[in-house]
Amino acid sequence: MSDFLEKSGLVRAVLDAMPLPVFVLDRELRILDSNDAGAKFLEGAGADQAPRRPGDMLRCLVAIASPGGCGTGDPCKSCVLRGAIVASIAQGVPVRRRGTLERLGARGPQKLHFFVTAAEIPAAGPPLHLLVFEDVTEFAELRGLVPICASCKKIRNDRDYWEQVEHYLGRHLEMNFTHGMCPECLERYYPEGSIGRKAPAPPLTADREPG
Repeated sequence: MSDFLEKSGLVRAVLDAMPLPVFVLDRELRILDSNDAGAKFLEGAGADQAPRRPGDMLRCLVAIASPGGCGTGDPCKSCVLRGAIVASIAQGVPVRRRGTLERLGARGPQKLHFFVTAAEIPAAGPPLHLLVFEDVTEFAELRGLVPICASCKKIRNDRDYWEQVEHYLGRHLEMNFTHGMCPECLERYYPEGSIGRKAPAPPLTADREPG
Protein backbone atom coordinates (compact mmCIF):
# COMPACT_ATOMS: atom_id res chain seq x y z
CA MET A 1 0.00 0.00 0.00
CA SER A 2 2.95 2.37 0.58
CA ASP A 3 3.57 2.71 -3.18
CA PHE A 4 -0.12 3.10 -4.11
CA LEU A 5 0.26 6.76 -5.14
CA GLU A 6 3.22 6.00 -7.42
CA LYS A 7 1.61 3.00 -9.08
CA SER A 8 -1.73 4.70 -9.63
CA GLY A 9 -0.19 7.96 -10.86
CA LEU A 10 -2.03 10.00 -8.24
CA VAL A 11 0.92 12.01 -6.90
CA ARG A 12 0.30 15.01 -9.16
CA ALA A 13 -3.46 14.88 -8.54
CA VAL A 14 -2.92 14.76 -4.76
CA LEU A 15 -0.52 17.74 -4.85
CA ASP A 16 -2.85 19.76 -7.09
CA ALA A 17 -5.74 19.06 -4.72
CA MET A 18 -3.82 20.69 -1.86
CA PRO A 19 -4.88 24.32 -1.20
CA LEU A 20 -1.36 25.29 -0.04
CA PRO A 21 1.41 26.22 -2.51
CA VAL A 22 3.90 23.34 -2.84
CA PHE A 23 7.25 23.73 -4.62
CA VAL A 24 9.97 21.30 -5.67
CA LEU A 25 13.51 22.73 -5.58
CA ASP A 26 16.76 21.38 -7.02
CA ARG A 27 20.16 21.25 -5.31
CA GLU A 28 20.77 24.89 -6.30
CA LEU A 29 17.50 25.77 -4.49
CA ARG A 30 15.77 26.73 -7.73
CA ILE A 31 12.06 26.07 -8.15
CA LEU A 32 11.63 23.24 -10.66
CA ASP A 33 7.93 22.60 -10.32
CA SER A 34 4.86 23.41 -8.24
CA ASN A 35 1.31 22.29 -7.70
CA ASP A 36 -1.66 24.29 -8.99
CA ALA A 37 -1.81 26.42 -5.82
CA GLY A 38 1.89 27.19 -6.16
CA ALA A 39 1.49 28.24 -9.79
CA LYS A 40 -1.37 30.59 -8.86
CA PHE A 41 0.66 31.97 -5.95
CA LEU A 42 3.47 32.89 -8.35
CA GLU A 43 1.23 34.39 -11.03
CA GLY A 44 2.70 37.64 -12.27
CA ALA A 45 6.07 36.78 -10.71
CA GLY A 46 7.62 34.95 -13.62
CA ALA A 47 6.16 31.49 -12.95
CA ASP A 48 6.32 30.68 -16.65
CA GLN A 49 10.07 31.32 -16.95
CA ALA A 50 13.08 29.05 -16.42
CA PRO A 51 13.75 27.66 -12.89
CA ARG A 52 14.83 30.38 -10.49
CA ARG A 53 15.30 30.67 -6.73
CA PRO A 54 12.30 31.44 -4.50
CA GLY A 55 13.35 35.04 -3.76
CA ASP A 56 13.54 35.82 -7.49
CA MET A 57 10.19 34.15 -8.19
CA LEU A 58 8.52 35.91 -5.26
CA ARG A 59 10.13 39.26 -6.19
CA CYS A 60 11.77 39.58 -2.78
CA LEU A 61 13.08 43.14 -2.31
CA VAL A 62 16.42 41.81 -1.05
CA ALA A 63 16.77 39.63 -4.15
CA ILE A 64 15.88 42.56 -6.41
CA ALA A 65 18.46 44.78 -4.70
CA SER A 66 21.21 42.13 -4.84
CA PRO A 67 23.26 42.03 -8.09
CA GLY A 68 23.28 38.24 -8.07
CA GLY A 69 19.62 37.87 -7.09
CA CYS A 70 18.21 35.53 -4.46
CA GLY A 71 20.79 34.02 -2.11
CA THR A 72 23.55 36.52 -2.83
CA GLY A 73 22.58 39.43 -0.60
CA ASP A 74 23.91 39.81 2.93
CA PRO A 75 20.41 39.47 4.50
CA CYS A 76 20.01 36.16 2.61
CA LYS A 77 22.14 34.49 5.30
CA SER A 78 19.19 34.75 7.68
CA CYS A 79 16.51 33.88 5.09
CA VAL A 80 13.84 31.64 6.67
CA LEU A 81 13.22 29.74 3.44
CA ARG A 82 16.88 28.89 2.99
CA GLY A 83 17.32 28.22 6.72
CA ALA A 84 14.42 25.77 6.77
CA ILE A 85 15.92 23.77 3.90
CA VAL A 86 19.38 23.70 5.49
CA ALA A 87 17.88 22.60 8.81
CA SER A 88 15.85 19.83 7.19
CA ILE A 89 18.99 18.50 5.51
CA ALA A 90 21.01 18.63 8.74
CA GLN A 91 18.30 17.08 10.91
CA GLY A 92 16.98 14.61 8.36
CA VAL A 93 13.36 15.51 9.17
CA PRO A 94 10.81 18.03 7.85
CA VAL A 95 11.25 21.49 9.40
CA ARG A 96 8.50 24.10 9.81
CA ARG A 97 9.35 27.74 10.47
CA ARG A 98 7.69 31.11 10.52
CA GLY A 99 9.04 34.17 8.75
CA THR A 100 8.38 37.40 6.88
CA LEU A 101 9.39 38.57 3.45
CA GLU A 102 9.30 42.01 1.86
CA ARG A 103 8.18 41.58 -1.74
CA LEU A 104 7.25 43.78 -4.68
CA GLY A 105 3.54 43.31 -5.25
CA ALA A 106 1.20 44.62 -7.91
CA ARG A 107 0.52 47.72 -5.79
CA GLY A 108 4.05 48.23 -4.54
CA PRO A 109 6.08 46.79 -1.65
CA GLN A 110 4.19 44.49 0.70
CA LYS A 111 5.10 42.44 3.74
CA LEU A 112 4.36 38.73 3.49
CA HIS A 113 3.90 36.67 6.67
CA PHE A 114 4.20 32.93 6.23
CA PHE A 115 4.94 29.48 7.60
CA VAL A 116 7.15 27.25 5.51
CA THR A 117 7.75 23.52 5.77
CA ALA A 118 10.90 22.15 4.14
CA ALA A 119 11.84 18.52 3.59
CA GLU A 120 14.24 16.48 1.50
CA ILE A 121 12.64 14.35 -1.20
CA PRO A 122 14.11 10.85 -1.23
CA ALA A 123 14.82 10.15 -4.90
CA ALA A 124 17.51 8.76 -7.13
CA GLY A 125 19.87 11.32 -8.62
CA PRO A 126 20.60 14.87 -7.43
CA PRO A 127 18.90 15.86 -4.15
CA LEU A 128 15.50 17.54 -4.35
CA HIS A 129 13.70 19.61 -1.73
CA LEU A 130 10.04 20.19 -0.98
CA LEU A 131 8.70 23.55 0.23
CA VAL A 132 5.14 23.96 1.49
CA PHE A 133 4.18 27.62 1.82
CA GLU A 134 1.43 28.91 4.14
CA ASP A 135 0.54 32.58 3.65
CA VAL A 136 -0.73 33.92 7.01
CA THR A 137 -0.42 37.64 6.21
CA GLU A 138 -4.10 38.32 6.86
CA PHE A 139 -3.96 36.62 10.25
CA ALA A 140 -0.75 38.41 11.22
CA GLU A 141 -2.24 41.79 10.35
CA LEU A 142 -5.22 41.05 12.59
CA ARG A 143 -2.79 40.74 15.51
CA GLY A 144 -1.77 44.36 15.03
CA LEU A 145 -3.65 47.47 16.12
CA VAL A 146 -7.35 47.23 15.27
CA PRO A 147 -9.46 50.41 15.71
CA ILE A 148 -12.26 49.54 18.14
CA CYS A 149 -14.93 51.83 19.62
CA ALA A 150 -14.36 52.39 23.33
CA SER A 151 -18.12 52.40 23.92
CA CYS A 152 -19.97 49.93 21.66
CA LYS A 153 -16.88 47.85 20.74
CA LYS A 154 -17.50 48.01 16.99
CA ILE A 155 -14.40 47.68 14.79
CA ARG A 156 -13.49 50.08 11.97
CA ASN A 157 -12.62 48.11 8.84
CA ASP A 158 -10.36 49.11 5.95
CA ARG A 159 -13.33 50.83 4.21
CA ASP A 160 -13.72 53.17 7.20
CA TYR A 161 -16.99 51.47 8.13
CA TRP A 162 -17.80 50.44 11.69
CA GLU A 163 -19.06 46.88 12.08
CA GLN A 164 -19.80 44.43 14.88
CA VAL A 165 -16.71 42.60 16.11
CA GLU A 166 -18.26 39.20 15.32
CA HIS A 167 -18.90 40.28 11.72
CA TYR A 168 -15.33 41.54 11.37
CA LEU A 169 -13.77 38.35 12.72
CA GLY A 170 -16.20 36.23 10.76
CA ARG A 171 -15.11 37.81 7.48
CA HIS A 172 -11.40 37.65 8.19
CA LEU A 173 -11.09 34.40 10.11
CA GLU A 174 -14.22 32.54 8.93
CA MET A 175 -15.30 32.19 12.54
CA ASN A 176 -18.85 31.37 13.62
CA PHE A 177 -20.24 32.74 16.88
CA THR A 178 -22.83 31.59 19.36
CA HIS A 179 -24.17 34.17 21.78
CA GLY A 180 -24.42 33.91 25.52
CA MET A 181 -24.07 36.21 28.50
CA CYS A 182 -21.32 36.40 31.07
CA PRO A 183 -22.25 36.27 34.79
CA GLU A 184 -21.51 39.98 35.29
CA CYS A 185 -23.86 41.08 32.49
CA LEU A 186 -26.48 38.61 33.61
CA GLU A 187 -26.49 40.20 37.05
CA ARG A 188 -26.51 43.70 35.57
CA TYR A 189 -29.30 43.34 32.99
CA TYR A 190 -31.34 40.52 34.49
CA PRO A 191 -30.98 40.76 38.28
CA GLU A 192 -34.23 38.86 38.70
CA GLY A 193 -32.58 35.93 36.97
CA SER A 194 -30.51 35.33 40.07
CA ILE A 195 -33.67 34.55 42.09
CA GLY A 196 -33.91 30.87 42.79
CA ARG A 197 -30.30 30.25 41.98
CA LYS A 198 -28.50 28.03 44.42
CA ALA A 199 -26.48 30.12 46.81
CA PRO A 200 -22.82 29.19 47.22
CA ALA A 201 -22.00 27.11 50.26
CA PRO A 202 -20.59 29.11 53.19
CA PRO A 203 -16.87 28.67 53.82
CA LEU A 204 -15.75 26.12 56.38
CA THR A 205 -14.74 27.41 59.80
CA ALA A 206 -12.99 25.84 62.72
CA ASP A 207 -16.30 25.10 64.47
CA ARG A 208 -18.05 23.78 61.32
CA GLU A 209 -16.91 20.48 59.90
CA PRO A 210 -18.10 19.12 56.55
CA GLY A 211 -20.95 16.62 56.61
